[in-house]
Amino acid sequence: MKIGTLNLRNFLEAGEYTNYDGKKYSYTQEFVDKRIDYFARIITKNKLGAIFLQEVGSEKLLSSLAGKIGFKYFMGHGDFRGTGNAVLYNLPNCICSPFHPTGDLPVFVNGDKDTYAGRINSNREFILLETEYNGSPLRIIGLHIKSSIGIPEKDQSGKPKPIVTQLDAADGLIRSSLFRMSEARKLRGFADDLFSRDKNAQIIILGDFNSLNNDYIMRMIIGELKGGGGTLADLCEMVPKRKRFTFIKDGDKRFVDHVLASYSVRRQVKQVKILNQGLKRQGTSDEALMKIESDHAPIIVELM
Repeated sequence: MKIGTLNLRNFLEAGEYTNYDGKKYSYTQEFVDKRIDYFARIITKNKLGAIFLQEVGSEKLLSSLAGKIGFKYFMGHGDFRGTGNAVLYNLPNCICSPFHPTGDLPVFVNGDKDTYAGRINSNREFILLETEYNGSPLRIIGLHIKSSIGIPEKDQSGKPKPIVTQLDAADGLIRSSLFRMSEARKLRGFADDLFSRDKNAQIIILGDFNSLNNDYIMRMIIGELKGGGGTLADLCEMVPKRKRFTFIKDGDKRFVDHVLASYSVRRQVKQVKILNQGLKRQGTSDEALMKIESDHAPIIVELM
C-alpha cells in the first residue's frame, strides 16, 4: 500500500484570482491542463493507492484528475476562499468522511468554562479515510492546519478590523496560535480516543501542518509523554536529514508537510520518499504563479 500527501497550491480553474498579499494572478486553460497532467503523473508513476490533497478549489478539476487516473475522490468543505482538503483513492473498502478540525481548549481551573467556545471555528474540513490494513482498521486523516499568519479581530457583523498597531498584530498572532492549537488538540484527542480502545490502533495523520518538525503544534499531535503510550512516530525521520524539506521560500528549505503514524503502522513502513528534487523556489509574481505546478513536494509512504 502506498499513500501520499501533496499541497497543490490553489488548484483552481482558469481565470483571474487574488493572492493572500492582494496581488492578482491568472491561470490559463493550458496551464490548468498542464497541472492536471503533472499531478496525474505523480500518482500513476508512484503507484499510489491514495493521495491526500490540500488547497483544492474546484471539484470539477478534482473530478477530472480522478477520472484521468481511474480513482474515486472525496472533498471536504473549503475555507473562505473555497479551497480545501480532498483525497483521491483506489483502495478497496474505503469510507471517507469530513473531520471537523477545531474543538475545545483546556481551562486553567477545573470547572471553568471554555471562554473561546464557539469562537474558534474552521470551515476547512479535514478528511478521514477508513479502510483495512493487515486485517485491522486503518484510519487516515488528511489535514491542512491553519498558517501562523495573524487573525484580526472582527466586529459583531464578522467584518475584520484593520491591524494598525503592534499590539493589534500581537493579538492577531495570539488568535492564530489558539486556532492552531485547537486543531492540534482535536487531532491529539482523536488519537487518544482510539488508543484508549486499542493500544495497537493503526493511525496515520498527514498533510500540510504549516509547522516545522519541532514546534508546539507537532509536539502536541505527536505526544509529549514519551513513556506514557499513544505517541505517534514522525515517518519522515526515515528520510535522510539533508532531504527533509517540502517547501522553499526565499531560498530557505522548509519542512512543513509531515506524515505521523502510530507505532503499529511505523513497524510496517517499507520506505518514505519526499519528491523534492525539482522543487522550485516559491514566487508570488504573476509569472511565477502561472508556471509552478505546485510549490510543495509530495511525500510518499510505502507500507509492506
